[in-house]
Amino acid sequence: MTDAAPIAAFLRPSPAILPTPYVEIDEDRLMRNLRGMQERANAAGVVLRPHIKTHKCLAIAGCQLELGAVGVTASKPDEALVFVEAGIPSVTLAYPIVRPEKIDRLIRSAKARGTELL
Repeated sequence: MTDAAPIAAFLRPSPAILPTPYVEIDEDRLMRNLRGMQERANAAGVVLRPHIKTHKCLAIAGCQLELGAVGVTASKPDEALVFVEAGIPSVTLAYPIVRPEKIDRLIRSAKARGTELL
């Protein structure tokens, strides 16, 4: 789903062009953590649907899927919608008590894209 290019865009630029504010990601640590969580899930015989609350990043979600996650978990319909519309195959809505207009939009989008919505 994704390659290293999207993550590379978040890596620290050369000191002469540091924007402020910026996000700095230690890619080696990130990938080690993602692999570690997937390995723990695999060893326990469970599927992984990581929560995107912290990273809210399509590139990182793509890496999680490539490593074996079966989908992602989101807190709010609007957060879930971003991942549905990006083609994530399975999205779990963690807190499904929502207003009808928010959930209707998410359901329509998931149906249109064939996304499993839990």
